Amino acid sequence: MFATIRLVAVCAAACALSACSTQGPPRTVSGTFMITYQPETGTPTSVPAPPWADPYLLGHRQDQGYRLEALLVPDGSQSGYATFPATLGPDFSFSVPDVPSGSYFLTLSYDCILGDPSSHKCLQMTELTASAPDLSMEWPCRPGIAYPTRATNVALDLSGMQPWSSRDWIEFNSSQACLFNAFAWQFPPGPPLGATSFAGLTGWFDALPDATKGDVVFLSQRFHGTLGGGAATFVVATQPVRLTDFSLADGGTASLTRTLSPPTTGAFRLDLRWSQFARLAADVYPTATPGPSALSEMAAIPPNARSRNFGAAGLAYVSTTNGATDDVDYGTLAYGQIPDPGWRELRKLEYDYRVSIAVPGSAPIVRTLTFFGYTFSPGLATVPVLSPPKAPQINGMDAFVQRAGVGLQPVLSWSKPAIGTPTSYRVLIEEIPADGTLPFLGATIRSGTSFKVPPDFLKTGGRYIATITAVLAGGDTDDRLQFDADWNTAPCITAVFSP
Repeated sequence: MFATIRLVAVCAAACALSACSTQGPPRTVSGTFMITYQPETGTPTSVPAPPWADPYLLGHRQDQGYRLEALLVPDGSQSGYATFPATLGPDFSFSVPDVPSGSYFLTLSYDCILGDPSSHKCLQMTELTASAPDLSMEWPCRPGIAYPTRATNVALDLSGMQPWSSRDWIEFNSSQACLFNAFAWQFPPGPPLGATSFAGLTGWFDALPDATKGDVVFLSQRFHGTLGGGAATFVVATQPVRLTDFSLADGGTASLTRTLSPPTTGAFRLDLRWSQFARLAADVYPTATPGPSALSEMAAIPPNARSRNFGAAGLAYVSTTNGATDDVDYGTLAYGQIPDPGWRELRKLEYDYRVSIAVPGSAPIVRTLTFFGYTFSPGLATVPVLSPPKAPQINGMDAFVQRAGVGLQPVLSWSKPAIGTPTSYRVLIEEIPADGTLPFLGATIRSGTSFKVPPDFLKTGGRYIATITAVLAGGDTDDRLQFDADWNTAPCITAVFSP
């Protein structure tokens, strides 16, 4: 079993450490996976939890099926790695003695198809150095969030709305209740076109807020329109309302009557420099083209949210779906701010590239690769602050060209991006058909710009592709799994290679 792990062992990591750094005296590496809840009321609470537990995205199912397999330490052996087996105790803790000082890779395995133990096993490793790394997932929610198990409804009676359009919706957000972007009436039936008031019943499928526990909920209308003669679509939050008395019981119906009041408005400057992203297409892949979409957004995250994974309340966004290649300036878009000064506004950017990768004897692989950029800096024009790793190679040869006969342990390498200074790189190796059902290896590498694939991962006769992503993120160098909400990523992808 550890053969696979080793390979995973990543490979990446080990050799990526640049000639396998000199090892110091051995030490014990230990840690506990946990969720740290940091609600707006009450005190922070840390609870042991499965690796990468996620109380928001998975709701009441926090366990994503990760299992601790080993710590992989780069060394001078033929395989390049020493394996230190590790298992989690009932409290999700582990302790591994006699681990050399320096970098190691925390290696987790999981079912490639979540919940299907018969599926292939996939591996994820993270390069760390600390003897007691921070393995917590921090969330601004309170513990004990409940979710509906029976039909649950809200009887809304709203007035003072903006004239309703066919693509509008009502949205609810709450930090402490772990409730983000919950919607009502996103699909018919809903208010009639042009309505400024409406009463009706809507189903509820998200976390259940409880005012008796201090949960504060923000309600707003999401208003939809177009810019540039229809070239772009926008959505803005209008007239947010702060609710301190809104509770929902599982299987019940709550009445909510409100008049939407004039909001505190922010100004979202839409100076969009899409041409600068379009020029980076060749760094993604030689035949990459811009598209299918580009998005610029203003969001808000709660006071105690640190995580890049935590859902943010969208306040305003502009998107295009026709492959943005030209600079445009739509001026300023007004939006309703969250009526709570503790919430921080986060500017978000997503820019897509379409890639078609030839596969000998098969249909090409068509992928959409996306640049992500999140920043707290106000007033920035939309420009790239990070570009993809340059000149990816396999065994010293151009990895943008199909390669056969690379061996079972080739070396992947790359050069630093032309724009920005990454805090880490993510490497993902997938076996074709690369549909998520076959084994794949993922590694986070915080030192070096190369790694040797470990043994027992690549198979004779198999065909593979690798995505190498530059990451620039707050907290990414602090020996913890979870980095901050200000983060940027820029990927490139290789051509097909085979052993």
